[in-house]
Amino acid sequence: MSLHGSHPKTDTVRLNPTICAEVDTAMRQHLPPCSDWTEVNINSKLVDIVARVSGRVFVGPDLCQDPEYLECASRYTVILMETVRAIKQIRPWLRPFLVPRLPEIRRLRDMEKRAAKHLQPIVRERIESQKNDPNWQRPDDMLQWLMNRSAEHDATSVEELAKLQLGLIFAAIHTTTMTATNILYTLAVTPEYISPLREEIRKALTDNDGTITSRALQQMEKLDSYMKEVMRKYPPGISTYH
Repeated sequence: MSLHGSHPKTDTVRLNPTICAEVDTAMRQHLPPCSDWTEVNINSKLVDIVARVSGRVFVGPDLCQDPEYLECASRYTVILMETVRAIKQIRPWLRPFLVPRLPEIRRLRDMEKRAAKHLQPIVRERIESQKNDPNWQRPDDMLQWLMNRSAEHDATSVEELAKLQLGLIFAAIHTTTMTATNILYTLAVTPEYISPLREEIRKALTDNDGTITSRALQQMEKLDSYMKEVMRKYPPGISTYH
């Protein structure tokens, strides 16, 4: 059950066109067409793409294009892990005294404040619109779902909403990026699968008027199987992609 009370399958069907449109825009921006062979740092590009696409679902169409928000989204997990490593270097009995002074902790708290700063005007605008505009329609994104749930429990502070958003970012962006990078690296060393996968994708698009609908995704059985096999045989762990 999702946060706003609808069925996950219904959510997927409803949000799929929005997500696909954002993927197309992000791909054109970060991986534009080129006529010659061009090397790219695919992991870095995917972080930017996933941050923008997930941001469209998390916070809506305006903030997901904001460069400062995207920097927060893409950097938060890195900063958090650096903070964890720094804390582990300190003896347990000294942590209550030394951890608050760590530069990593200051960077992490600064990131949380920056996220709250970006969310604050949007949250306030939505709260005011809901109170004063009878024709206002609730946006269909995670921020609004969290606001709805928070209102039920009288917990609508911007800081709390920002922390919840950062928790989602931590759970979503870099894990998705690592999974996609792992699949693409594996595909690069198993080129015999490229043609059948490409043919299946093209056929699914042709059968669905050139649009990646939920039905089109269900028709991509070979692609689904390939991704599952990559995760089974080469599960991502503590990896670094350059």
